[in-house]
Amino acid sequence: MLKYCLSLSSMLLLILNIPVYATNDKTLHFAVSSVTGYLAETIIHKQTSSDFKRVAYGTMLGTVPGLIKEVADSTEENNEFSKDDMLANIAGSFVGSLLANKVNHRLMVNIQKDKDAYIVGFAIDNL
Repeated sequence: MLKYCLSLSSMLLLILNIPVYATNDKTLHFAVSSVTGYLAETIIHKQTSSDFKRVAYGTMLGTVPGLIKEVADSTEENNEFSKDDMLANIAGSFVGSLLANKVNHRLMVNIQKDKDAYIVGFAIDNL
């Protein structure tokens, strides 16, 4: 659980800074989706045994927020569903899921309860 909280916190910090660096709409779609793909893969990493499934499910789940945004945008006047934005969402989510899969294989978090306190240990193998 702590691993997910740390990942979520760092990803939220990235999301807050993405608009500063994204100069066009497609870059913003790619960047935000890479974060959601990373988070999705991190959440399902231990529940799935296959790297292919982890990345595939992470990509699919990470693309959902972008899909929801595009559907919502298409309901507005003078706006339509953008296939190019969705391609940027899918690509970003895929890259985020791949990165998370690589990191999550090498990140180990150990949490032990010792009387009234918790001991948290981190170990990272060579990337």
